[in-house]
Amino acid sequence: MNMTTKILSNFIIKDRRGSVTVASAVMMVLLLTVAGLVIDLGRLYVIKVELQNAADAGALAGANALFNTDFQAKSSPIRRPYDPPIVPASFRPPLFSDAFPAFSLRGPVPWQYCATIEEPHEAVTYCDMARAAARATVMANRAGGEPLTLPDDDVQLGNYAMNQELGRWTFVPGTCSNETNAVRVITRKTMAVNGPVYLIFGQLLGRSYVELSAESVAMLGWVKGIGAGRGTFPLALGDKYMPEPGQSLEVTFNPNTTDTGGWHTFFDGSASAVDLKNLVNGTKPSPEIKCGDVINLTNGVDTSVIQEMFNEFYNRKNQDWTIILPVISSAENYVQQRQVIGFCAFTVTQVKGAPDKTVTGIAVGGYVLPHSKGGVPQTGLRASLPRLARS
Repeated sequence: MNMTTKILSNFIIKDRRGSVTVASAVMMVLLLTVAGLVIDLGRLYVIKVELQNAADAGALAGANALFNTDFQAKSSPIRRPYDPPIVPASFRPPLFSDAFPAFSLRGPVPWQYCATIEEPHEAVTYCDMARAAARATVMANRAGGEPLTLPDDDVQLGNYAMNQELGRWTFVPGTCSNETNAVRVITRKTMAVNGPVYLIFGQLLGRSYVELSAESVAMLGWVKGIGAGRGTFPLALGDKYMPEPGQSLEVTFNPNTTDTGGWHTFFDGSASAVDLKNLVNGTKPSPEIKCGDVINLTNGVDTSVIQEMFNEFYNRKNQDWTIILPVISSAENYVQQRQVIGFCAFTVTQVKGAPDKTVTGIAVGGYVLPHSKGGVPQTGLRASLPRLARS
């Protein structure tokens, strides 16, 4: 190898070493940038989930307070038995369900959640209480390690209903009324509210922060089923006598001469008068019943059954008795099987024994059944446990 060849060889080797060094430096910068972006994106995802959890918890707490007369909204996260369910959403499984044992975000719960017989009550809307409950719940949560605030405009009350033009159910904000059945909560981390999420490595690409928000709608639907032992009464109401929500109608049951409804034996076609008496006085638990079930109707009733109802109303209930009736399609003769299409609250006002054998009362639309879950279609009786229904 001559001198010229040796010099060129050394130059090429040094040049290659320099190229590798430059390439390594460039790759290192790119890898660090990608790793930084992954860290930023991961952090954004976690904060987004925290915002969504807080919105879910706030909307559910607000809807839970809409018709709840015992709900006392507090701004402090210190809980006592009568305080609202203020639970950090980041601990939702399982603490969230522990605070709300009557419903779960992971799926439906059995209707038998509450086996005690609690009478339906009037749907009085507590909008201020619902807003306070939603706000207190959101403010008990954190996103990105910082506490959240909730402006008044980010708690909206309204109606969750079918939009015929869109062909789907949507939330429509509105003024407070007894038609209000849903709460929408929006949680934010923006410049105006709670501050944005500042990026660590995104600034290398000219982006110093990101604004995030989450939205959730919780609604109170209509009762689609009554649990076993909850006192569903063995009288069925014809659907044309079921009032609209907020309205009432006096109804007299005398299936021999009117078409208002009739006695039924649930699913037992061979039930005796003794069975009906025990259903009336509660010694025999009523079975689980839901919309779509088929029940056995009977035209007329044994004298002993109407006498048992007479005793129950005047002697045991002190003339203060609201019962739950399944709703069926109206007919002139109730001597066949009928499908349950809804439920209605019925306040008994008079019971006459033989020979009249009539039951008179007030059918009321839109009453609330405590500890009940619901669906979307209107069935006559409001549910008290909310569910998420994002629009």
